Amino acid sequence: MIVLDDEAFISIDGPLDGAEAPALQRSVDDARRMGIRRLVVDLANVSSIDEHGVSALAAAATVVRRGLVLLMPDGAVATVDDADSLRALLKVSRADPRG
Repeated sequence: MIVLDDEAFISIDGPLDGAEAPALQRSVDDARRMGIRRLVVDLANVSSIDEHGVSALAAAATVVRRGLVLLMPDGAVATVDDADSLRALLKVSRADPRG
């Protein structure tokens, strides 16, 4: 995690699954403790996301006060403010494991 003032940047490579989601959750917890207001998560190199990854991203969306910014694999940039908007975005991008 890279921190600059009240913003943090996290880059994820490979699958965001049950094995990797705890590391993301720890980074989100650290960001919350540091008072991070905006969290940018780079998903450009994520090969797949399972329910554990979705849950970790949803938790991140509820922690930060200025939104969770996602850099998507297709190059799109999206800001989500809660778990529902995250799931809608992932469903549209076909990244939500629940279809």
